[in-house]
Amino acid sequence: MDLISVVMSVYNEKEEWVRKSIESILRQTYVNIEFIIILDNPVNTTLAKVIETYQMEDNRVKFLVNTKNEGLVYSLNYGISEAKGKYIARMDADDYSSPERLVKEYQCMIDNQVDFIMTGVNFLYEERYQEGTKYGELDSIKFAELMKYGNVSVHPTWLFDKEIYYVLKGYRNISYCEDLDFVLRALQHGYKCYRMKEHLLDYRFRNSGISKSNALEQHLRATALQKLYIKGEDIGSINVDYFINMEKECSKRNKEIFSEADKMMGELVEYINEKRIFACGINILIGLVSNKYYRLLFCKNVRFRLKLAAYTRKQI
Repeated sequence: MDLISVVMSVYNEKEEWVRKSIESILRQTYVNIEFIIILDNPVNTTLAKVIETYQMEDNRVKFLVNTKNEGLVYSLNYGISEAKGKYIARMDADDYSSPERLVKEYQCMIDNQVDFIMTGVNFLYEERYQEGTKYGELDSIKFAELMKYGNVSVHPTWLFDKEIYYVLKGYRNISYCEDLDFVLRALQHGYKCYRMKEHLLDYRFRNSGISKSNALEQHLRATALQKLYIKGEDIGSINVDYFINMEKECSKRNKEIFSEADKMMGELVEYINEKRIFACGINILIGLVSNKYYRLLFCKNVRFRLKLAAYTRKQI
């Protein structure tokens, strides 16, 4: 079996999360791996000692330390540039991979003759576990079409041929959307992407996470990337400053309104999952009347979920 290089960046995650994440990779049933862990916070001696311990206990662990806080994009590019595997797998330091994640992803990639694999996920809200919505698999054609409506690609579930990294010249520094930018460029280069129906990773949501505090910037950049993809314009030729400058559109007031809408949307999803129909209806009514961003998010979310369900309904 081919060597898989698992790449993970660590910054300020809780020690117990990091330990669980590392151990979930080291306990994979697919054993031909190297595990590249990049510490993007060199002053975090606690996590440094934790990672060093695993490195001494398992020679598959390769520990890299940035000289200063460089950010996720730099860390991933650094880690992958050091990788020796034919395939690259992504992992986040606060998530948990099921023991058979890599072997199932690898086999699915070989069986379907695709270049890029990702899976469904379950969710961890701080310490509360919740099963993710079950959909069928998405073959390369359906995947490429559905990415016009929303992102079905969960970054820490990725397994892809390292050739893609070199052809795309790595991740670009588009904060909050570097993964969407990467996968859309891969599609435009003709690489075949496939999403499995299995949920092979527990994905953690943190109230203090970057995506929470910069939700509006993330939304604007993701929307811009998808518009370029729909039009068939070469995303890789667009300078990253085009996306970075979108921050100028994000006034403090707009950020507050969007944050409120994003929170309400999250509560709506929870209400639906808990089958609290009356509370769900009230929440929808309040949001549609009071918040323009809620209306935007609601319509986009509903359209995307309907498309996803239509594409996978017969496979579940």
